[in-house]
Amino acid sequence: MTGAGTTIVRNILPRALERLAVIEADAPVREAAALMSKPQTDLLVVCDHGDMVGVLTKTDIAGRIGRCVGAGCSARVDGIMTCDVIYCRTHEILLDVWSVMRERDLQRVPILDEARRPLGIIYAWEALQARCPKWRTNSAITFPGWGIGKLKQATIVISDINRRVSAPTTYFERSSNAPSEVR
Repeated sequence: MTGAGTTIVRNILPRALERLAVIEADAPVREAAALMSKPQTDLLVVCDHGDMVGVLTKTDIAGRIGRCVGAGCSARVDGIMTCDVIYCRTHEILLDVWSVMRERDLQRVPILDEARRPLGIIYAWEALQARCPKWRTNSAITFPGWGIGKLKQATIVISDINRRVSAPTTYFERSSNAPSEVR
């Protein structure tokens, strides 16, 4: 049995699997765009015969489609995907995963098995929740020093994780007050 700070990735696999969207590397970008149009699909894991070879984001697709002319876009996913991918494994501790995600400014990463086959997608807020397991729905936590650029802190709002209605929203602010929980 693991304590709150040692919760492992395996414990969130059912939710992570629900978010998994996979596409083959030789698929057309049009197909990737169609997959990305589905709700809660923000990251596609790109595979070659089942093994992850990259990831694709909406930004990657928008950048490529913006250069296509008419309906004749023939670009392939492997031509625009990100190949250098940060991922995690099922045995890793969620707090460790969150630390890497925070350091690299990532909102989601794939979970892979030992053969590099995708098992799910983990969101930063899920990994961060391991740090504060008593978070309830409709609450907010402020973390000074966790910001972007000149923004000095972030407030994570937990909307309704238990029902999975919506993912928490991160608000970045300019102040640097002490950590606080708002209910």
